[in-house]
Amino acid sequence: IDECLQTPNPCAHQCRNVPGSFRCLCPPGTRLLGDGRSCAGLERGQIFTNGTRISARLRPQLVSSLGRPILSRSNGVSRITRQSCPVGYTSRDGSCVDVDECLLKKPCQHECRNTIGSFHCLCPPGYKLLPNGRSCKDIDECVEQGIQCGHSQMCFNTRGGYQCLDTPCPASYQSGRRPGTCFRPCSLDCTTGGSPLLLQYKLLTLPSGIPLNHNVVRLSAFSESGILQERTSFTILEQESVTGMVGRVFDIKDEAGRGIIFTRRVLDRPGLVRLKVQATTISEQGRITYQSIFIIYISISAYPY
Repeated sequence: IDECLQTPNPCAHQCRNVPGSFRCLCPPGTRLLGDGRSCAGLERGQIFTNGTRISARLRPQLVSSLGRPILSRSNGVSRITRQSCPVGYTSRDGSCVDVDECLLKKPCQHECRNTIGSFHCLCPPGYKLLPNGRSCKDIDECVEQGIQCGHSQMCFNTRGGYQCLDTPCPASYQSGRRPGTCFRPCSLDCTTGGSPLLLQYKLLTLPSGIPLNHNVVRLSAFSESGILQERTSFTILEQESVTGMVGRVFDIKDEAGRGIIFTRRVLDRPGLVRLKVQATTISEQGRITYQSIFIIYISISAYPY
């Protein structure tokens, strides 16, 4: 693509197309600014005081797309106006000075670094900058880097990193086809007594700042034929704060055959919480027809994104 043919022209003075990009050139006696597009040089200003011509010290002077100093004339005195300064600059005491967009606009989601004539957004480790140049998105290391965890482990992508978590199956269970799934074989009647038939590990990562009484997880129980089991109740058997937050952070409620996990406090600090949830399906005759266990790891980020 020849960017030099675009309107408006990307360069203040002269544009040269190069493979995959472009390069801005400046007239003799000037230099390219940090934005890679504007030019600045030095001219010897002349100030008139009481009709006397005085040579002033050298001062920076911006150059227009025509290669001439950006000036307006008022009462015979050359001056720089706000309108004549390029984007990223403002007029101050007759000169174009850089605007610190980081202080004025807060344009970045995470961190802003001011540059000459512009700004640059930075993201925390484990995040990448989106194409808009302002917002950050978590990098899924488990997928993008192909992390291979050990035997009986799952790669848990957290916001800003990852963990290899142990997902062992109990002694009487076998590993399922999907990672983090264990099932208990049964020969004749699988609905009467004994241990739950299925154990599943679930991984969830949340941003910080989620308010009180906010729904974060929805669990469902389905039959082998894929029918939702509406007569199912959900109970949190264990809740452990592995790191960070202390005390009971989450709770659960039944809602039309689904278990809704919600917050009991504002998620205002990073941490890792482990939940053990039991789902029990009861027939119309009051008999337990199905039971399963969910082991849920919930990671809370240090950032609200």
